[in-house]
Amino acid sequence: MQTRAAEIIKNILLALLAVTAVWLAVLAYSGYNGQESEQRGVRTRFSELLGQTRYHVVFQDQSNAGPVAARPVRISVNTAFGRMSVQRNAEALDEAYERFGGLLGEAMERAEVQSEHISAQTLFETLGRPGVYYAYDGTFQLPLLARWLGVSTSLTFSAQSMAVARESDGFYLLLVTPNGAERVRTEVDENAFRTLLGQSRPDGSAFAFERTEASVGRLDPLSLLSLGTVAMPTADAENPAAGKEYTTALVEQMGFNPYVGSYTTADGRTAYEEGTSTLYLDDRGSLVLQSTSSGSLRAESGELWAQVEYARNLLERITETGDARLYLTGAETKGDETVLTFDYYLSGARIRLSAGAAAVIRFSGSTVQRMELTLRSYWLNDGTEALLPEIQAAAIERMGANLTVCYVDAGGDSLSLGWDLN
Repeated sequence: MQTRAAEIIKNILLALLAVTAVWLAVLAYSGYNGQESEQRGVRTRFSELLGQTRYHVVFQDQSNAGPVAARPVRISVNTAFGRMSVQRNAEALDEAYERFGGLLGEAMERAEVQSEHISAQTLFETLGRPGVYYAYDGTFQLPLLARWLGVSTSLTFSAQSMAVARESDGFYLLLVTPNGAERVRTEVDENAFRTLLGQSRPDGSAFAFERTEASVGRLDPLSLLSLGTVAMPTADAENPAAGKEYTTALVEQMGFNPYVGSYTTADGRTAYEEGTSTLYLDDRGSLVLQSTSSGSLRAESGELWAQVEYARNLLERITETGDARLYLTGAETKGDETVLTFDYYLSGARIRLSAGAAAVIRFSGSTVQRMELTLRSYWLNDGTEALLPEIQAAAIERMGANLTVCYVDAGGDSLSLGWDLN
């Protein structure tokens, strides 16, 4: 009897070892391959084996503060029972992006090449169908957005918002571009789509085109309005460049010697030189890099995705953002020249600076030719502030504006809050 019991235990242990070996082999393959699309496939298959929605386990953790690739700042899910929207909350947006981003990735990857230009009315009608809407604070090339989702796409449009919607004749990918709206047929997993939407609970939110108030008619029809009072956390601001230790480390990270060859300019800035490049830094946190030839700050290639990734990594090394993040908000390419803009975001809302964008980085091919950066750190405190109700705010917004909240940094040690009138 004891011999048989021992044999059974031995067989169980051998089975566990075999399962572990298979698991480690899969993990090793995904790590060795190094491609996000392959890793996404492995994670998706295991999520299905574990009984999870296939669109839920998609992304590597990107929730830490700091510079990140562009992310949706508004996500809205429409179901047969109503709409649920997420905005003005960084943690909630992270969770929504992780849950619903995989759906967008699959729709982009499986979209047909042929698109249909549609009217605003058709766009609104399709957005009223079951689906998920994603809005960015910027206009981006779809191949770039697809790459961040771990997929590829044959679509070449640039879009500021997108949606995956279910019509009676199948699924469509909707694109809101600078030249109007486009609709593209696509395919997604029907069962996963239904499960995903079934997890959403309506919260009373609506697009401006779904509301009837007269003042709302002044807004961009795609403004997302919530139900009830809008309140945001208050925050403090700091200038990290005021610390000598920080600026020394920053200068070194930029490839300059902080101890040799520096001088003070006529306007009070400290200048550092290295070859044909000059770095200017003042005590207010304003940084300017000027390179007159092929400098040492260089991306892997002159392709947009490589430039964005290099700029993001560079900013991550030299900024101290606190509770805020740096989001890519603009990417314009003309010939060999590319201009990238980044802005600080706190609790899902843009921080407006008097100097304009937080960072502007200009590439010539793969090389950084010029960078302008305002160095700031932001920290949430224990306070909250209620804003003017949306209906009243709509009445004072400029015609056609998208009603969004912003923080305003006037250069002091605290931020003010309000509706973004830009």
